[in-house]
Amino acid sequence: MQTFVWMLVIGCSIFVYWDATRNKIGKISDKKSLTNAPAGLWAFGTFMLWIMVFPLYLYKRKDLIAKAKEHPVEPSQAQRKAILSVLGVLLVLALISGFFGDSKAISIVKNGELQDCPGIAFGKVIDQEMDNVQWREDDDGNGITLVSVSGTMEGLNGDDFLFLTYRVINETGRFQLQQAMVNGQYVSVSKMEQHWLSRCQHLLPKDKRPETEVSTDEANAMALTDLESAYTAAAACFVDKYPVTVNMTELKNYGFVGSKGVTVEVLNGEAESLRLRAYHINGDTIYEVGEPGEVFSYPR
Repeated sequence: MQTFVWMLVIGCSIFVYWDATRNKIGKISDKKSLTNAPAGLWAFGTFMLWIMVFPLYLYKRKDLIAKAKEHPVEPSQAQRKAILSVLGVLLVLALISGFFGDSKAISIVKNGELQDCPGIAFGKVIDQEMDNVQWREDDDGNGITLVSVSGTMEGLNGDDFLFLTYRVINETGRFQLQQAMVNGQYVSVSKMEQHWLSRCQHLLPKDKRPETEVSTDEANAMALTDLESAYTAAAACFVDKYPVTVNMTELKNYGFVGSKGVTVEVLNGEAESLRLRAYHINGDTIYEVGEPGEVFSYPR
């Protein structure tokens, strides 16, 4: 967003200088007026105070052209070429690299820290987990600043596309996840927050990690055990209630009790195509089971 604004400002500056020199608008020596200025000053003013100078130039353009016909001012070709070249280079740099930097809101999210994960910038966590990352600042129309981050992350069937939207509180320098989407589908905000907190804590030195955190191997083992327990509960439910479609409530009714830190999800509750998924917040592996009881895994 900020890069677009700078491109607009530089583009307007180029137009003002090109238009002024083409119409031989310049400073008339015996005239005293706020708008009696050389073409280069009009362009510089547009660059520095675009919201004021550019509308003023458009408003006064006819009068300036009329005066220029009586008192033409023409800069040297070398000067005209030099100024247009500088502005052109600035425009190209803004287009290809966004060299003016991130906006304040994007910087808050990138450089901010998640609660319970001190010393690790959130942008670093994003860069570790996602590819083809794009940052963007928006406004929700009610004066609330939003920052969205999108990119791809390795999933079961290749790369999943993530789109996260954060609300930024500029006054306090804090940010909060508002919504999360994976492959165009909304997902739980709390679960997504747990995911990023888990990935962030993995970047902490071991002596800085929470004391309650289990090891990666222990976390994976807990997830696998819960998955097997959920599958057993689903099988018992099908025996009693076929052709019922199982959900988490049914699994709990048939004895499933999840472990702390483990997320179990019913991806497909039909008996013929049952599919369950489980992972631990501190694990690095996601496990899935389907009919006829085959378990497979992939990196989290």
